[in-house]
Amino acid sequence: MLYSLHVKNLALIRDASVSFGEGLQVLTGETGAGKSILIDSIMLVLGGRFDRNLVGTDGKPFLAELLFYPEEDVIPVLESYGLYPDEDGTLLVSRRIENGRSLFRVNGSIVPVSVIRKAAPHLIDVYGQNEHQSLTQNDFQLQLLDSYGGETIRAAKENVRAACRAYREMEKTLASLSIDEADRARRTDLLRYETEEIRHAGLREGEDGELEDRYRFLSNAQKIAESLSEAHRLCGYDGEGAGDLIGAAIRSLSAVSRYDRDTEDMLASLTDIDGLLNDFNRTLSSHLDDLETDDGELAGVEDRLNTVNRLKMKYGGSIASVLSSLDEKEAELEKLNDLDTLREKAGKDLCILREALDAASDTLHKERERAAERFSASVSAELESLNFAACDFAVDLIPREEIGENGADIAEFMISTNPGEEMHPLRLTASGGELSRIMLGIKTIFADREDAGTLIFDEIDTGISGRTAQKVAEKLRRVSRSRQVICITHLPQIAAMADIHFLIEKESASGRTETKILRLSDEDIIDELARMLGGAKITGQTKKAAAEMKALAAGEDN
Repeated sequence: MLYSLHVKNLALIRDASVSFGEGLQVLTGETGAGKSILIDSIMLVLGGRFDRNLVGTDGKPFLAELLFYPEEDVIPVLESYGLYPDEDGTLLVSRRIENGRSLFRVNGSIVPVSVIRKAAPHLIDVYGQNEHQSLTQNDFQLQLLDSYGGETIRAAKENVRAACRAYREMEKTLASLSIDEADRARRTDLLRYETEEIRHAGLREGEDGELEDRYRFLSNAQKIAESLSEAHRLCGYDGEGAGDLIGAAIRSLSAVSRYDRDTEDMLASLTDIDGLLNDFNRTLSSHLDDLETDDGELAGVEDRLNTVNRLKMKYGGSIASVLSSLDEKEAELEKLNDLDTLREKAGKDLCILREALDAASDTLHKERERAAERFSASVSAELESLNFAACDFAVDLIPREEIGENGADIAEFMISTNPGEEMHPLRLTASGGELSRIMLGIKTIFADREDAGTLIFDEIDTGISGRTAQKVAEKLRRVSRSRQVICITHLPQIAAMADIHFLIEKESASGRTETKILRLSDEDIIDELARMLGGAKITGQTKKAAAEMKALAAGEDN
């Protein structure tokens, strides 16, 4: 159940709050007062798209908050989305829009809009002003039928979807095997050349890095030798090298070390340095001896590196990609060599998958036929209670040209609204008012099947009046006894049935116009009903009629 709504900065609404209750709540007011804007704010909180011309028009951010008391059976579903009611069982959902950016929160925690949209149908079912027009669309009609069929149809549709996808994939596989002999020969020759080219190269992973290191070394071998020779001269024991100088220093310290203990320690340290330098010189000398290179090696390494880089550029950018390309080309070559066998097998598999798809589609069609019979009877009963005299309603299932993931059926709602008249497609015969009533009847059927605790009807009374309006009002009242119903209406017959009545009106002050929401007292309800009955001029007789209408509505509920 929706407990309250708080809205700031949406069109003419600056700051408005409304607390709802159980049963039927109606919102009335003059045309243009902002009644539908209130419904728009609810849709925005539940993830709807926003119009920049309506949101934050005074430069201030839009904020709307909905406080719910979710139904007990809905809570596990909400928790599966990561939405957990507070300890008191409430769920506060809010949306803030500023500078074109939205932020959704549930009980203070930021959540993605995708989660809000998943949870919304379990909290509120909104019937908009023009939604009845969707009843003229075959896809929507089939969706309604499938929803009515419940789990049985859902499972059958899932089987069709899986079978259809498998069949389509096999169709693609068979199409990929459809190649004429000339193309096949050309492709085979190319693959043979490319696979032989890669195999002949004998690549191994990591080889390119090793070649690049060796190429750098060989390209700089002379410079390296010169640098090492200079280091050997500076550190050696000939002439003025570091080794010769350290040797002289050791001899000087040895001459006096027996007279000074500190000199003994220094001599020991210098002797260690001399040993390390001697080792270094031997290693350096050995490395110099190994530096001899073959004049032809550089050219060989350069040639190999060019081969590797050319293949990398041609087949994927790395040796791993080249080797992977080889595997793919060998597999394709094998496939081309066995093409006739593969075609035959794919053709047989496609036939088997087609039989499975036909069987799954036929099962779904039969389930829809059974659901259509029950659905037609339910809708006919509801329409009779909505002042359709001798109305016949049925669902025709028309075969599609091709089976899709949704099966092979087109749903066509058929109706006859006059005794003895043949049935015709609903989309061709029903008026706007009739469509509104039919949608209300369908919503009534689904009210006990769906888990949303709140139903919102935005001007369900479009195109109806008189006795029909009274029937619609009675229907809304009955639905509201099992679900919270919020209804925007222009009809006094519906407004009179309300358990709670709100007035939406525009108020001008200090050069600004704002939309206000007022909960009406019993006396104010009579005045508002009188306005709806009599227009601008309200007489004593009009008020008396309004009071009688409200009293009759209260009596019908007792």
